[in-house]
Amino acid sequence: MRSFAERFIGAVPYLIIFILGGSLLIFIYQNKLTFIEFIDLVKVLIWPAIVLLALLFFRKVFTYLFFSIEEFNFFGTRGRLKSIQEVISEKAEEQYKQQKEEQRLKDERKGHKRKLLELQNSKLQVAEREKHTLQLAKELNDENEELQKGNFQLQQQFENVVAHLKALQGHSEQSENIEELVDVGLVSASDNSENK
Repeated sequence: MRSFAERFIGAVPYLIIFILGGSLLIFIYQNKLTFIEFIDLVKVLIWPAIVLLALLFFRKVFTYLFFSIEEFNFFGTRGRLKSIQEVISEKAEEQYKQQKEEQRLKDERKGHKRKLLELQNSKLQVAEREKHTLQLAKELNDENEELQKGNFQLQQQFENVVAHLKALQGHSEQSENIEELVDVGLVSASDNSENK
């Protein structure tokens, strides 16, 4: 992605052409030039305009041409410029690194999206499991309550049976005691039949 400075530098030639064209139109309007004066003005301005347009459209060629100079001497200041191959290879390497970084970020985003989907799916599965577990817990709780009611009823029945057995056992002990007494002769047989 190009930076703001690169975009601004790329827009400068268009801005210059716009300003020059506007200035020319203002000049023509204010001085009320005749057609012949206008043609003379165009003859004077046509060559600088062509040079500006050529620089605008061929700016990359001129840039590479300028950067192909290896050494320069400017008022005693000496310097070395990069060769065109170095400039091109640096730009190519920079673009390659940028594409690799973009691809890495894209792959990373895909991985994050995949993990997010997996987490959402697992969250849904956990929610379904919780719902199922809650339903099973309710069913088990209901069964437990029914079993407790059944146990309570069985315990009451058991206590009734035990009480009944004790009553029967007490009655049978009494009848055994009466039979012993009858055997001994203390109680008559007619009293024994009345007790039963």
